[in-house]
Amino acid sequence: MTVQEIVKELKRASDKDSIEGMKRFGITPEYTYGVKIPILRQIAKQTGRDHKLAQALCVTLAVLG
Repeated sequence: MTVQEIVKELKRASDKDSIEGMKRFGITPEYTYGVKIPILRQIAKQTGRDHKLAQALCVTLAVLG
């Protein structure tokens, strides 16, 4: 998977109810996708271990906010 594919998948899996629930714990919903852990694990399994991809994804998500 590419960074763009992962971001697209995260946006697709975004859950507004989860984001609302995070507000109660002081998590700023402005920079939150609200993806549930089982879905994150699926994406991680599909992606596999790739340090350079993880770094690129971190930078991309920081820029996208």
